Amino acid sequence: MPSEPPLTLSALEAAIRSAWGRDTSDDPDEWSTEWSARGQCGVTAIVVRDLLGGEILIAPVIGSHQEGEHHAWNRLTSGLELDLTAEQFRAGETLGPAVSREPYGHDRAAILAARVRERLAA
Repeated sequence: MPSEPPLTLSALEAAIRSAWGRDTSDDPDEWSTEWSARGQCGVTAIVVRDLLGGEILIAPVIGSHQEGEHHAWNRLTSGLELDLTAEQFRAGETLGPAVSREPYGHDRAAILAARVRERLAA
């Protein structure tokens, strides 16, 4: 019986990006196909952690038009930091100090995870 090929970061990234939607975004009113990473950081970080391990880092977004906005990304067990949603930021927005913490959005992450598993299996 043939074994499944190992999961690559490029395959995972392609599956995640194609699985994003308004229903997985934390900012559905701002989400669009042209700005598909918008509001996807928490759910994406949860899915990446569940598939690859590591921890989720969260930092405040400085200069954001939304008070209290935070950004999430992953630090893999190798130490590599992986941020698949960094392009969602506007000019002038930066990140403050990061902490390891669990993001919100597990219901939306379940939707994203199901889509990602489907795409990876195809």
